[in-house]
Amino acid sequence: MLVTGGTGGIGLAVCRRLLHDGAKIFTFSHDEVHVEKGRKALPEAIVGQGDQGRFEDVTRLVDEADQALGGLDAVVVNAGIGASSVTTMTTEAWNYSMSVNLLGPMHIASVVAPLIKAAGGGHMLFVGSMSSKTRGGGGDVYVAAKLGLHGFVDSFAKGVSNLNINACLIEPGLVLTDMTADSHPAQEEMIARGEMLVPGDIAEAVSFLLVQPPRVCIPLFQIRPRTQHI
Repeated sequence: MLVTGGTGGIGLAVCRRLLHDGAKIFTFSHDEVHVEKGRKALPEAIVGQGDQGRFEDVTRLVDEADQALGGLDAVVVNAGIGASSVTTMTTEAWNYSMSVNLLGPMHIASVVAPLIKAAGGGHMLFVGSMSSKTRGGGGDVYVAAKLGLHGFVDSFAKGVSNLNINACLIEPGLVLTDMTADSHPAQEEMIARGEMLVPGDIAEAVSFLLVQPPRVCIPLFQIRPRTQHI
C-alpha cells in the first residue's frame, strides 16, 4: 500500500495503524530529515524521498512502490502543505502549494489507478479538509485546492467504479498537526473539550474504509471534533 506524506502528522498515524493491521507500506516525504525520521519511526515500512508536487517524482515513487510491494491494491493520498492567500503569497509559492495539494493527488490518481485495476481492484483514499466547506478568509489558496480536490474525487470515484476501485475523500475538521500548532497553541485543552481531533482519529477512519467490501462505496467521509460546528 502506498501512503503519501507518511513521516509525520496524519500520515505517520495512518502508516502505524495500517502496519498494525498487517499491511505492507511504502511511504515518502520530500524532506531528507523527515525521511530519516520516518525510517526510524516506521522500521517495518519502506520510506522513500520525493515531492508530491513534482510529477516526475510522483511517477518514480509510484513505480518504486509497485516494484517493492509486488503490486498496489490501495493508496492513501495524504501529503499536503499549508497555504494562505494570493494576496500574501508569492506567485511561485501558491503555484507550488496547488501542485502539492491538488495537482499532485490528481497525478497520483492517474498513475496508480491502472495498477490497482491490474491487481483486481482496491481502494484509493484522498485526505482533504473541511476547509472546502468552511472557506475561511485568508486561506483562499488552501481552500481552492481542497475544494478542487473535493470535486475531483467526487467525479473520479464515479469514473473508476466500473474498474472495481472504490475512491473516497476523507475530510477532517481541525486536527492536531504541525500545520495547526502555531495557530492553536492550547491544543491539549482543545482536544479535551472536543474541539480538536488527533491524527489517530483519521487513521482509524482510514482503517475502517479499507476493510469495506467491494460492493460498498463511501465516496465522502467527513470527520470533525464533536464541538466544532461546521
